Amino acid sequence: MISHWISSYGSLTVFILVAFESIGIPLPGETAVISAAMYAGATHNINIETLTVSAGIGAIIGGLAGWWIGGWFGHIGLKRHGWRIGLSKKRLAIGRLLFRYHGRKIIFLSRFMAFLRSIATLLAGANGMTIKRFLPTHILSSSIWAISYCLTFYFFGQQIKLFEHSHKSMTFAGVVALGVCAVFVVWFGHRWIKQIENNFGRSSKS
Repeated sequence: MISHWISSYGSLTVFILVAFESIGIPLPGETAVISAAMYAGATHNINIETLTVSAGIGAIIGGLAGWWIGGWFGHIGLKRHGWRIGLSKKRLAIGRLLFRYHGRKIIFLSRFMAFLRSIATLLAGANGMTIKRFLPTHILSSSIWAISYCLTFYFFGQQIKLFEHSHKSMTFAGVVALGVCAVFVVWFGHRWIKQIENNFGRSSKS
């Protein structure tokens, strides 16, 4: 489905999916960026500069909207309805504590972590992170994320195109290696979040 949207609407699809994912809606924004960049590298049917700008602006606008929604709902609102997007009471408590001391770091790093990317801006708004602290870091992280992802997977798509006939085994090995790396990153991110939750739970009981 995503590949069909990308081949039909290109950068517009990426902009929409990334923006809505950054608001907190569980959509495959990052997958769309990776797929579109590889498609652009392999076929040149999508302009890589336009794709990069679309991903970056989508992330910035979506994250800003997420920050505003989080501030509007507030901590109490997310406590009541956050479970719908995976924000349990324990995670909200952890978010409140972390944003008090490490707000900018969380905003920057969350852009590169699958689960945190979709909820960090909501938490920033709900926990009272000011726009002066939030926006510069959010723009920087979104820009670096868009540029690094688009160029990396654009290059990877080019390599697939170059090697698809004469080096089929090499291409297959590269795809497998990329898949393993992606799974590892997601697994590590979830383990890290779970460890924080467990540590927080133990400290709150003691």
